[in-house]
Amino acid sequence: MKMYVIFVTTGREVKIYRELKKRGFNVFLPQENCTGKSGKTFKKVVFPNYLFLKCNMTSEIYCQICRIRNVKYFLGFHAGGVPFLSRREQRNIEKWRKNET
Repeated sequence: MKMYVIFVTTGREVKIYRELKKRGFNVFLPQENCTGKSGKTFKKVVFPNYLFLKCNMTSEIYCQICRIRNVKYFLGFHAGGVPFLSRREQRNIEKWRKNET
């Protein structure tokens, strides 16, 4: 499976992440725990506007995801679906993902 980067509307990352999870996609949204001035903790999106999707891309999957409201486009989706992330970058994202769970 290859990893793709989905560019989405600002502030809609969590909503789209949940929608993709609900549809059964292997999607990842890096977040970190932060503490506000009032002392409350919250999750902050590490890469605003971006979601990471791991799948065997087909035209059906591509169209299904692009039809979701507030999904803008796939980064690096050209020349027959070449993934944007290098293998090294994919490994780094996978390490981050494992550390979160």
